[in-house]
Amino acid sequence: MAKILIVEDTEDILKMLDFIIQRQGHQSSVACCRAELLANLSIITPDLILMDVMLKNEDGRKLCKEVKETNPNIKVILLSASFEKLKTYRENKADDFIEKPFDINTLLAKINKHLS
Repeated sequence: MAKILIVEDTEDILKMLDFIIQRQGHQSSVACCRAELLANLSIITPDLILMDVMLKNEDGRKLCKEVKETNPNIKVILLSASFEKLKTYRENKADDFIEKPFDINTLLAKINKHLS
């Protein structure tokens, strides 16, 4: 069982991702902003973070880079409806990306790839 942190500010997407992760037998934690992300990271060390790029008043790419600079072993997958914003995923130290809307099978395949 992996620990997965979901960082998403759209409640419906957050709930859906949380449900999917738990149905796969993983432990999930959720955050909707930088403060909640950092609070979670002070308590747990997730194996993987699913992070939205466009958070309210925050750029998930910058948060990703910040997380990876202090926790390089945590895998981060960025999520966004803007492919343009996802093009820089490597520059922001993300391990992968998923374009919204996404197929659940694609999501699970990418999660499993980075957990193995």
